Amino acid sequence: MNFMKDNRELLEKAPSGMYAVAKIEDSIKDEAQPGVIFALRQLKGVEQSKEQNPLFPYYLVYV
Repeated sequence: MNFMKDNRELLEKAPSGMYAVAKIEDSIKDEAQPGVIFALRQLKGVEQSKEQNPLFPYYLVYV
């Protein structure tokens, strides 16, 4: 939890979007499907979502 506090300067200088490309290992190709995970930040409907989402105000979406 202290990562953001301890690395504030590094995070402020980081680009606004980060990504990584990973290879699917042959041993799990039948189980894993290629896709993208987006981290989205909620801007509206704050009060209702706080109770329902442990990652609030963020959502992870797999496409």
